Amino acid sequence: MISDKPLSQRPIYGVVLAAGEGTRMKSSVPKPLHKICGRSLLGHVLFSLPSKIVEKVIIVVGSNSEDFVQEVQSLSLEFEVVFVEQTLKRGTADAVAVAVEYLSKIGQEIDILVLSADTPLLKTSTLESFIDTHRNNSYDCTLMTALVDDPFGYGRIIRNKNQDVEKIVEQTDADDFEKQIREINAGIYCFYLAELITSLSFISPDNAQNEYYLTDVIQHQVSKQLSMGVFCVPDPIEIYGVNNKLQLSFAQTAMRERINQTWIQNGVHIVDPSNAYIDIQVILDQDVVILPGSILSGQTQVGAGSQIGPNSELNNCIIGQRAVINHSALQNCQVGPNCKVGPFTVIEANVVLDEGTVGASFSTISSNNNNK
Repeated sequence: MISDKPLSQRPIYGVVLAAGEGTRMKSSVPKPLHKICGRSLLGHVLFSLPSKIVEKVIIVVGSNSEDFVQEVQSLSLEFEVVFVEQTLKRGTADAVAVAVEYLSKIGQEIDILVLSADTPLLKTSTLESFIDTHRNNSYDCTLMTALVDDPFGYGRIIRNKNQDVEKIVEQTDADDFEKQIREINAGIYCFYLAELITSLSFISPDNAQNEYYLTDVIQHQVSKQLSMGVFCVPDPIEIYGVNNKLQLSFAQTAMRERINQTWIQNGVHIVDPSNAYIDIQVILDQDVVILPGSILSGQTQVGAGSQIGPNSELNNCIIGQRAVINHSALQNCQVGPNCKVGPFTVIEANVVLDEGTVGASFSTISSNNNNK
């Protein structure tokens, strides 16, 4: 059934699933709170949401909600965030049902964007196009897919002879033929809430994992002949999910390459992009030169024409124009224009170097202005 009300007029609410235990990370830190390039996986996902479209975000968490609240409070988000708790881990459909219970109090004439907290490489532009596909075609449900060379671990998109989506089969439930299918489920959906509520009531845990699969909603909506759209993401790397430390490292590498490419396109000279580590919140002006072995993290800002490196580390530092930082480590300090620091200089927190200062080599500069 297609609603009489155009989807383009409905408000969009985000639902981020973050209640998984993440046991494969082998860590006391919840999986969505692990960081790549200076921001948590959850933070990357939240910043990928188009703030001009999404009115509010509901994050489904487990028992450690305090950690998630603190993380979100540390972010400068442009939309309201609400936390709801999934007390029993009974699968993705159950997690969405917890969010739906909250959303249904707002009303059923809304659309929800569902995604997981472990896909940090998503781009805002991709989600905007995905939402446009859903709304502009008046779909009751739209799912994001990707074509990959190695589909292992992902749900497979099963299509009928007319190439319409028939169902999604999880890896653990797929037969040998289905496991060869290269089109995978990205785990990202847009749903018309009124129809989603109905579909969730038909889901059962009759599967290999004894869980309520959100993918079973698709099969139910197909059986009801609801309108369904498919959006194939242009670059499959965007839907890459992080489930263990090896995948975390892969995501970190991919994000670092993306950050470095962006700065190069904006006029920064990174001599060896494979050997420069720049966090996502770092700000660089044009004609900054980054030499190999440099690590720029936190809220670091570097002025035009400055040279960083080789083998220098800056954390939460403000560097003026045309400064040179050579083989040195700086922490929470300010370096004025035309300063020269290093080689082998350590500058501690709260130090301010005036314009043109030459920092002594092989020394530590502290806030009491005594060289050690």
